[in-house]
Amino acid sequence: MKSVAASRTQSGFLASVIYWRGYIALAIAITVGSMAAVFIRNAQAEDVPSLMIVAFRLIVASVLLTPLAWGQYRHALVTLSRKQIFYAALAGVWLALHFISMTMAFENASVLVTNVLSLSSPLWVALIEVSILGAIFGRKVWYGISVAVLGGVVIALAGAQSVEFGANPLTGIGLAIFAAITHSFYLIIGRKFRAGILLIPYIWILFTAGAISMLTAIVVTKTPMVGYSANGFLWMILLTLSAQLMTHPLLNYALKYIPATVVSVAGQSVIVLSSIFAFFALGEVPNALQIPGSLLIMIGVVLVTKGQASSRFAVSTTPNFDRSKG
Repeated sequence: MKSVAASRTQSGFLASVIYWRGYIALAIAITVGSMAAVFIRNAQAEDVPSLMIVAFRLIVASVLLTPLAWGQYRHALVTLSRKQIFYAALAGVWLALHFISMTMAFENASVLVTNVLSLSSPLWVALIEVSILGAIFGRKVWYGISVAVLGGVVIALAGAQSVEFGANPLTGIGLAIFAAITHSFYLIIGRKFRAGILLIPYIWILFTAGAISMLTAIVVTKTPMVGYSANGFLWMILLTLSAQLMTHPLLNYALKYIPATVVSVAGQSVIVLSSIFAFFALGEVPNALQIPGSLLIMIGVVLVTKGQASSRFAVSTTPNFDRSKG
């Protein structure tokens, strides 16, 4: 009887671990990802250009993943179609554009404003899907977009009177919005064309394509890749190991066990955590308008995310609707 009871206890413990491991991975990914802004700011304080920061994180990530991708996943890579490789690489270019615009935004706007705007991609995904792909969403999505737009107006007013880090807060706001738009195209391409590609080959192609595009930009702009301080390289290494090589795989791992809507909504906590880290590490204090404006955008993003999930569920249960033609 004792052995049976012990076996049941052990089985219950293992089931609990399996249930919670997705949430543990998500929590680690969010916490580590929230540190990225501090690492970027500290690298910039060491006079490392934003273009070099982005190129470094993508090149190093690609190089470190190459042995794994071509060792354990060689067959998966060589059997990919040209179409799959093309769209995975295209997604990588959009991801690189997201990184560079977000990193440049940190030069001109606060961590809170940059993160809340650059993480508003669900709003832009919805708008792109409606205007270009012909998607139809319910009222909750439009309520969310309206609330987020109101928050954006408040943020813009806050930026106009900001005297914080960066000489051009409105430029930072524009770059952060562009970061959200480019991230939206990355998400849409990944959603439509990633099917059938394993995670490691996919992110290797992503990072490699992004690295090539940023390396090209480095050459064209004649941005130096050497000559920076040891501290500058240290912050870039920490950024690469955390945000690039930990956050991305952990989020994908969490998606195996947690609904995408939950992961997306939970991702908004990056805004809060990164602002806390920025307060203690950088001494950055949001002004009176940034906090309510950011809250409105976060609420809008959550409404849009949940509304999109409901709409997609409704679509998936309608047999005669061909989403590929949307």
